[in-house]
Amino acid sequence: LADASYRDVCFRLTADAVILPLNTEEATIRAIATHTKVGVEIPRGMFGQEETIRERLAAAKSAGAKLALCGNVGALPLAKEASLAAVGGFGLNLTNRDALAFYAERGLDAATLSMELTFGQMRKLTPSPLPVGVMVYGHQPLMLTRNCPRKCAGASCADCRHQGITDRTGTAFPVMCSGGCAEVLNSVPLWWGDKAAEIPDAHFHLFHFTVEDADRCAAVLAAYKQGGKPPAAITRGLYKRGVE
Repeated sequence: LADASYRDVCFRLTADAVILPLNTEEATIRAIATHTKVGVEIPRGMFGQEETIRERLAAAKSAGAKLALCGNVGALPLAKEASLAAVGGFGLNLTNRDALAFYAERGLDAATLSMELTFGQMRKLTPSPLPVGVMVYGHQPLMLTRNCPRKCAGASCADCRHQGITDRTGTAFPVMCSGGCAEVLNSVPLWWGDKAAEIPDAHFHLFHFTVEDADRCAAVLAAYKQGGKPPAAITRGLYKRGVE
């Protein structure tokens, strides 16, 4: 989303924290920080960009960011170095109490549980060594690639604008780029807004917005508060059937 859209979304929602891409302009972080707690997401694929990420984290901290979402083990020390609370993302793939304890000892302040766990398995992790959350909405990442699949097909970064790739069935998969890697997302979003009572008790719920515009973000949050019929094209992920 463009910076203006970030402002629009954030001033229209009620949330414990809003986590923005690490390359968000400092002025945007500063403006949103006057409204709610702000965090930044460290890219899951860094590939030698650690120094640039270190500089951006320092700038985000100066602009008012309070936390960093860490999608891989290398992100944790960078977040702590910047004096940001470190929240583990789904990329850490935390599936058991020992893993949670391991990261808690190394300074992780909270963690998003693995999307490969079932709700039943999540319930068995309480009490947990640190606060845990569940990703309840979002186009789930399917693939993290060093080389952009669109660029490999001849498209340039200038004309990409996060356009997706299409498989032989005609299904379109969004592609997001953080500069160091590309991420292919599921064609349909994870959705539990109509079955909120089935979501395990957790310290937080993560809404992972990627391709949505401001209106869609607001509509999703409203739908989760109100319940009702889900969109036509969704996935329940692995939360009920587990890994097969």
